[in-house]
Order: sequence, then structure tokens, then C-alpha cells
Amino acid sequence: MDTRELNNVDTVYEVNANMVAIGYDKAGQKYIGIAAGALTETGYAGCRWAKDSANTEGEPCGSIHKILMFPQLIGLGCYLVQNNHSRRKLSADNSYKFEDGSAAALDGSMGHYQWGTGRQMYYSQWEDAKYCYEAFDIKPIPGHWNYLIPVFSRSATGNCAIDRTNSTLVSYINASTQYRGGNNDVGRDALYTSQLGKCVSNMPTSTLSDCARKNGNMWDANLPFVQYITGALMRVLFHNRNIQAAFNSSLTAEGLRQGGMSPGLSQITNDWAWTGLIGWRLIKVISLLF
Repeated sequence: MDTRELNNVDTVYEVNANMVAIGYDKAGQKYIGIAAGALTETGYAGCRWAKDSANTEGEPCGSIHKILMFPQLIGLGCYLVQNNHSRRKLSADNSYKFEDGSAAALDGSMGHYQWGTGRQMYYSQWEDAKYCYEAFDIKPIPGHWNYLIPVFSRSATGNCAIDRTNSTLVSYINASTQYRGGNNDVGRDALYTSQLGKCVSNMPTSTLSDCARKNGNMWDANLPFVQYITGALMRVLFHNRNIQAAFNSSLTAEGLRQGGMSPGLSQITNDWAWTGLIGWRLIKVISLLF
């Protein structure tokens, strides 16, 4: 932007989600766009639930604008993540494209297909005489104990496969013979019960952790804190502590999301299929976290 362009810039006294301020990152030695709301907003993104109510739907609190902007502030979404944890964000509506519109491959050639954040944040929970609270912010929330949540990610599909060549747990979408689910049984490759490219299961969690750590430092499987923070984010952003509530695509009058992510598959109803395909011990894999 040159001087002539600066002279034509309008002055505004209210900001919206499309506005950014220009800043300079001294550490990265580059100019950056800063969400205007992040410069003016002092509240946190929170939700509270009345102690005397069994209603799972809570009341948004703190700053409505911060709740609306929070996914953008922390870079919440899907990424392709390399073993060294470098990452590149994918388009919000098409995981086969990066944010800039260029093509992205989910087969492992460009990294692990992950869902998570792009910056650290803070989480706090507290209660008073009437309410229980949960809240997030990009800086510590004054007056409360804060937990620093580092950048993290998890398999975007919710499961992983075994790279049988290297015995490594991977979050790729790849059905070649190198990547197998189930209990890594090679005898199933050519059968109707093939587990190529499918979810790994019927393997001990400790084994899955060992396989995940082969990706490098700070990789693991089934880390409880990532599951907890994922749930907490959903509880606050959807202002509902039942994250399996029915999905509701409509927004509230304030523009907030509501409802939940629906129950999904909560039980195995066709026993012969599961015992015949991958064995009885199904493990929900949340792997590849840091």
C-alpha cells in the first residue's frame, strides 16, 4: 500500500469480521493482518450454566463478539501437518484445497490430515453461587486460574490407519496396501473384509501410542487433554454442554451456533459385521496430537 492509497482510507468507528488492521511481526519479519476485533475486544469467549437447571443449553457470556470471532482468532480448522509440526491451513469448505485455493492432497504426500488450532490460547472454568462457567481467550482471563493450551491438532476424520511398512500411526486418507486399519491383518487385503485405508482398531492403546510417536517428537495417541479441550470448545461455541445434541444449521439472533454435532454412531448394532470384519475390540482413535 503506497501513500496515495493511505490517503483514500476511510475512518470507521465500528468493526466487523471482515476488517483487519495491518501490523508487523518483528519475530517473523513480515507484515500481518490482525483481526480488528482482536485489537478492541477485552472480553472472553464464555458460557455459563445455571446450577439449579438440568437444561444442557447454557447462556453465552463474556463477549458475544469474541465468541463469534474466536475460531478465527485461534485458527480453528483443518490443516495438513508435517512430522516436524509445520502446518498449512486448509480451506474452510473444501479440505482438498488450501486457504489460497491451491490443491491439497490428503493421501500423506503433503502431511497428516488434522483438525486443530494455529495459535495458543487460555482456558478457565469457575463457579459462583448461581452459575458454572467455562471460557477461552487468547490471553489470560483476569481473576481466574488459567490453563495455557498450546497449539494442538488431532486426526480430522477422528481415526487413523497404520502405515504397515513403518509401523507408524498416520492420519492420511489413503487406501493403498501400505495403509491398513483393523488389527493390521494382511490376510484381509484382497477380501470383502478388506481394511485398507480404514480405521485402526483391535490394537492396545499403548501400541497405538508407540506407533504415533514414530512420527517424531510430541506425537501421541488418545491424549485425554485434547479430547477434553475439544469438548470444552464445542460447549462454549455451541453454548451447550451436550455436544451430541441434534445438529442445527441455523444461527441464533446474535449469529452464534447452536445445537450440537448429533449422536453419531454410539453403538454397534450389527455384531456379525464387526466381529467378522475387524474383531470385537473397537478403539476410537484420537491420535497424532501435539
